[in-house]
Amino acid sequence: MTFLRNIAATALVLGLSAGAAAASTVTLEKTYANLFGDTDEQRLRESVSVNYGTETINAYAGAFRISEAQGKSFIAFCVELAEGLKLPFEFTKTKALFDAATTQRVAQLFGTAYEQVTDDTSAAAFQVSLWEIVTDQDGSLDLDDGIFVLNSGGDVRTTALGFLSGLSDPTDNRTNLTFYAAPGSQDVVTGTVSPVPVPAAGLLLIGGLGGLMVLRRARAAA
Repeated sequence: MTFLRNIAATALVLGLSAGAAAASTVTLEKTYANLFGDTDEQRLRESVSVNYGTETINAYAGAFRISEAQGKSFIAFCVELAEGLKLPFEFTKTKALFDAATTQRVAQLFGTAYEQVTDDTSAAAFQVSLWEIVTDQDGSLDLDDGIFVLNSGGDVRTTALGFLSGLSDPTDNRTNLTFYAAPGSQDVVTGTVSPVPVPAAGLLLIGGLGGLMVLRRARAAA
Protein backbone atom coordinates (compact mmCIF):
# COMPACT_ATOMS: atom_id res chain seq x y z
CA MET A 1 0.00 0.00 0.00
CA THR A 2 1.47 3.31 -1.07
CA PHE A 3 1.73 6.54 0.93
CA LEU A 4 -0.93 8.13 -1.26
CA ARG A 5 -3.23 5.15 -0.82
CA ASN A 6 -2.78 5.43 2.96
CA ILE A 7 -3.84 9.08 2.86
CA ALA A 8 -6.85 8.26 0.72
CA ALA A 9 -7.90 5.36 2.92
CA THR A 10 -7.61 7.47 6.07
CA ALA A 11 -9.64 10.28 4.53
CA LEU A 12 -12.29 7.81 3.43
CA VAL A 13 -12.60 6.35 6.93
CA LEU A 14 -12.90 9.83 8.39
CA GLY A 15 -15.55 10.73 5.86
CA LEU A 16 -17.57 7.63 6.64
CA SER A 17 -17.36 8.16 10.38
CA ALA A 18 -18.41 11.79 9.99
CA GLY A 19 -21.58 10.81 8.16
CA ALA A 20 -22.37 7.34 6.82
CA ALA A 21 -25.23 8.73 4.74
CA ALA A 22 -22.69 10.57 2.56
CA ALA A 23 -21.22 7.30 1.22
CA SER A 24 -22.71 4.33 -0.60
CA THR A 25 -21.48 1.22 -2.39
CA VAL A 26 -21.90 0.91 -6.15
CA THR A 27 -20.60 -1.31 -8.93
CA LEU A 28 -18.81 0.49 -11.74
CA GLU A 29 -18.32 -0.86 -15.24
CA LYS A 30 -17.05 0.36 -18.60
CA THR A 31 -19.60 2.23 -20.69
CA TYR A 32 -17.96 0.96 -23.90
CA ALA A 33 -15.72 -1.99 -24.71
CA ASN A 34 -12.74 0.38 -24.51
CA LEU A 35 -12.36 2.32 -21.26
CA PHE A 36 -11.90 5.60 -23.14
CA GLY A 37 -14.64 4.92 -25.73
CA ASP A 38 -14.95 2.91 -28.93
CA THR A 39 -14.75 5.71 -31.53
CA ASP A 40 -12.29 8.52 -32.19
CA GLU A 41 -14.99 11.02 -31.21
CA GLN A 42 -15.56 9.31 -27.86
CA ARG A 43 -11.90 8.78 -27.02
CA LEU A 44 -10.22 11.73 -25.30
CA ARG A 45 -6.74 10.58 -24.34
CA GLU A 46 -3.05 10.95 -25.10
CA SER A 47 -0.01 8.87 -24.22
CA VAL A 48 2.26 10.43 -21.60
CA SER A 49 5.37 9.48 -19.63
CA VAL A 50 5.45 10.33 -15.92
CA ASN A 51 7.51 9.57 -12.85
CA TYR A 52 5.60 8.41 -9.80
CA GLY A 53 8.16 8.30 -7.02
CA THR A 54 10.99 6.14 -8.34
CA GLU A 55 8.81 4.47 -10.98
CA THR A 56 8.48 5.62 -14.60
CA ILE A 57 5.01 5.02 -16.02
CA ASN A 58 4.00 5.23 -19.69
CA ALA A 59 0.24 5.34 -19.96
CA TYR A 60 -2.76 7.00 -21.53
CA ALA A 61 -3.97 10.11 -19.73
CA GLY A 62 -7.53 11.15 -20.45
CA ALA A 63 -11.22 10.79 -19.76
CA PHE A 64 -12.62 7.42 -18.67
CA ARG A 65 -16.11 6.47 -19.89
CA ILE A 66 -17.67 4.73 -16.90
CA SER A 67 -21.16 3.66 -15.83
CA GLU A 68 -22.76 2.69 -12.56
CA ALA A 69 -24.39 -0.71 -12.79
CA GLN A 70 -27.79 0.99 -12.44
CA GLY A 71 -27.19 2.71 -15.78
CA LYS A 72 -25.83 6.18 -14.95
CA SER A 73 -22.93 7.00 -17.31
CA PHE A 74 -20.30 9.67 -16.67
CA ILE A 75 -16.76 10.83 -17.43
CA ALA A 76 -14.17 10.21 -14.71
CA PHE A 77 -10.46 10.75 -14.12
CA CYS A 78 -7.84 8.78 -12.19
CA VAL A 79 -6.71 9.90 -8.73
CA GLU A 80 -4.53 6.87 -7.92
CA LEU A 81 -1.50 6.15 -10.08
CA ALA A 82 -0.23 3.23 -8.00
CA GLU A 83 -2.89 0.77 -9.16
CA GLY A 84 -4.77 -0.17 -12.30
CA LEU A 85 -8.49 0.43 -12.72
CA LYS A 86 -10.54 -2.75 -12.31
CA LEU A 87 -13.96 -2.88 -13.98
CA PRO A 88 -16.50 -4.14 -13.23
CA PHE A 89 -15.69 -3.62 -9.57
CA GLU A 90 -17.38 -2.53 -6.37
CA PHE A 91 -16.51 0.97 -5.16
CA THR A 92 -17.42 3.24 -2.27
CA LYS A 93 -19.04 6.40 -3.60
CA THR A 94 -18.13 9.34 -1.37
CA LYS A 95 -17.55 13.08 -1.19
CA ALA A 96 -14.46 12.73 1.04
CA LEU A 97 -11.26 11.08 -0.14
CA PHE A 98 -8.46 13.62 0.50
CA ASP A 99 -7.81 16.38 3.00
CA ALA A 100 -9.85 19.58 2.68
CA ALA A 101 -7.12 21.61 0.93
CA THR A 102 -6.51 18.94 -1.73
CA THR A 103 -10.24 18.44 -2.28
CA GLN A 104 -10.63 22.20 -2.70
CA ARG A 105 -7.90 22.28 -5.35
CA VAL A 106 -9.56 19.38 -7.21
CA ALA A 107 -12.83 21.32 -7.14
CA GLN A 108 -11.03 24.43 -8.40
CA LEU A 109 -9.56 22.42 -11.29
CA PHE A 110 -13.00 21.17 -12.30
CA GLY A 111 -14.46 24.65 -11.92
CA THR A 112 -11.77 26.23 -14.09
CA ALA A 113 -10.75 23.63 -16.65
CA TYR A 114 -13.36 20.88 -16.97
CA GLU A 115 -15.41 22.74 -19.57
CA GLN A 116 -12.22 23.17 -21.62
CA VAL A 117 -11.78 19.40 -22.02
CA THR A 118 -12.75 19.05 -25.67
CA ASP A 119 -9.96 17.04 -27.32
CA ASP A 120 -7.11 14.60 -26.67
CA THR A 121 -4.65 17.26 -25.53
CA SER A 122 -6.97 19.02 -23.09
CA ALA A 123 -8.21 15.70 -21.63
CA ALA A 124 -4.64 14.50 -21.07
CA ALA A 125 -3.67 17.88 -19.60
CA PHE A 126 -6.63 17.78 -17.21
CA GLN A 127 -5.61 14.30 -16.03
CA VAL A 128 -1.97 15.35 -15.60
CA SER A 129 -3.07 18.40 -13.59
CA LEU A 130 -5.22 16.19 -11.38
CA TRP A 131 -2.33 13.77 -10.76
CA GLU A 132 -0.15 16.70 -9.74
CA ILE A 133 -2.77 18.04 -7.30
CA VAL A 134 -3.55 14.75 -5.54
CA THR A 135 0.00 13.37 -5.51
CA ASP A 136 2.09 16.42 -4.55
CA GLN A 137 -0.20 17.78 -1.88
CA ASP A 138 2.12 20.60 -0.78
CA GLY A 139 0.35 22.98 -3.16
CA SER A 140 3.42 23.80 -5.26
CA LEU A 141 1.61 22.64 -8.43
CA ASP A 142 4.61 22.27 -10.72
CA LEU A 143 5.26 19.30 -12.98
CA ASP A 144 9.02 18.93 -12.48
CA ASP A 145 9.50 18.24 -8.76
CA GLY A 146 8.02 16.06 -6.06
CA ILE A 147 6.52 12.59 -6.14
CA PHE A 148 4.79 13.26 -9.46
CA VAL A 149 6.82 14.48 -12.45
CA LEU A 150 5.66 14.81 -16.05
CA ASN A 151 8.39 13.67 -18.45
CA SER A 152 6.42 14.49 -21.59
CA GLY A 153 6.59 17.93 -23.17
CA GLY A 154 4.60 19.56 -25.93
CA ASP A 155 1.01 20.77 -25.83
CA VAL A 156 -0.04 18.50 -22.95
CA ARG A 157 2.57 20.05 -20.65
CA THR A 158 1.79 23.59 -21.76
CA THR A 159 -1.95 23.11 -21.33
CA ALA A 160 -1.58 21.41 -17.93
CA LEU A 161 0.62 24.24 -16.64
CA GLY A 162 -2.04 26.68 -17.81
CA PHE A 163 -4.74 24.73 -15.96
CA LEU A 164 -2.68 24.65 -12.76
CA SER A 165 -1.75 28.33 -12.85
CA GLY A 166 -5.33 29.40 -13.52
CA LEU A 167 -7.22 27.56 -10.77
CA SER A 168 -10.49 29.29 -9.90
CA ASP A 169 -11.22 31.34 -6.80
CA PRO A 170 -11.33 29.06 -3.71
CA THR A 171 -14.72 30.58 -2.82
CA ASP A 172 -16.18 29.33 -6.13
CA ASN A 173 -18.49 26.52 -4.97
CA ARG A 174 -20.03 25.61 -8.33
CA THR A 175 -18.32 22.18 -8.47
CA ASN A 176 -19.90 19.01 -7.08
CA LEU A 177 -17.31 16.22 -6.77
CA THR A 178 -17.91 12.49 -6.40
CA PHE A 179 -15.06 10.08 -5.62
CA TYR A 180 -15.16 6.33 -6.20
CA ALA A 181 -12.66 4.43 -4.04
CA ALA A 182 -11.87 0.73 -3.67
CA PRO A 183 -8.95 -1.23 -2.17
CA GLY A 184 -7.34 -3.17 -5.00
CA SER A 185 -8.38 -0.76 -7.75
CA GLN A 186 -7.51 2.68 -8.98
CA ASP A 187 -9.67 5.42 -7.45
CA VAL A 188 -11.46 7.88 -9.73
CA VAL A 189 -13.29 11.19 -9.49
CA THR A 190 -16.06 12.81 -11.48
CA GLY A 191 -17.58 16.25 -11.14
CA THR A 192 -20.34 18.53 -12.33
CA VAL A 193 -19.99 22.29 -12.65
CA SER A 194 -23.01 24.56 -12.28
CA PRO A 195 -23.32 27.50 -14.69
CA VAL A 196 -22.18 30.90 -13.46
CA PRO A 197 -25.32 32.63 -12.14
CA VAL A 198 -26.36 35.79 -13.97
CA PRO A 199 -26.58 38.77 -11.56
CA ALA A 200 -30.02 40.34 -11.09
CA ALA A 201 -28.81 43.51 -12.85
CA GLY A 202 -27.78 41.40 -15.81
CA LEU A 203 -31.21 39.79 -15.96
CA LEU A 204 -32.85 43.25 -15.92
CA LEU A 205 -30.55 44.38 -18.74
CA ILE A 206 -31.35 41.31 -20.84
CA GLY A 207 -35.06 41.88 -20.23
CA GLY A 208 -34.75 45.54 -21.16
CA LEU A 209 -32.92 44.77 -24.40
CA GLY A 210 -35.55 42.21 -25.29
CA GLY A 211 -38.29 44.76 -24.70
CA LEU A 212 -36.57 47.31 -26.94
CA MET A 213 -36.29 44.76 -29.76
CA VAL A 214 -40.01 43.94 -29.53
CA LEU A 215 -40.88 47.66 -29.55
CA ARG A 216 -38.70 48.32 -32.61
CA ARG A 217 -40.30 45.41 -34.50
CA ALA A 218 -43.76 46.68 -33.62
CA ARG A 219 -42.90 50.19 -34.91
CA ALA A 220 -41.36 48.78 -38.08
CA ALA A 221 -44.48 46.71 -38.72
CA ALA A 222 -46.67 49.81 -38.30
